[in-house]
Amino acid sequence: MFEKSIRVLILDDMYSRAIEFEKRLKPIDITDITHVTTARECIECLSKKKYDIIFLDYDLGEPPVWAKDTDISGGVVAEWIKKHPKHKNKKAMIIIHSSDLHGAAYMKELIPYAILLPRAWSEENFENIKIPALETV
Repeated sequence: MFEKSIRVLILDDMYSRAIEFEKRLKPIDITDITHVTTARECIECLSKKKYDIIFLDYDLGEPPVWAKDTDISGGVVAEWIKKHPKHKNKKAMIIIHSSDLHGAAYMKELIPYAILLPRAWSEENFENIKIPALETV
């Protein structure tokens, strides 16, 4: 359907939410989806590959025993994005989908062009996302 594949990166510690995003994206022909559960994995992906849409969660659950601070908050990713304004994904649509309003507000402050859409994985909220690449088709 599309000339190029739309690449999506989802940062969320809950696998069930990633599945909800996938369910909403597949009917609109988006299948190149990467799901990561830690801030460290997310930053690694952002450093290596270009994405068109990035979904960011703030709370990444209880840190495992082996986790470093970089694993437990999407705020770390937002800080990295702000500190690296020329990163590969500077033109990506960034959607902050966290239910943590304080954390989401912090991320939005760091990335003012991001879209703040708590619980974006839900059907009613997902319908509010306007994906530019799809609107031109």
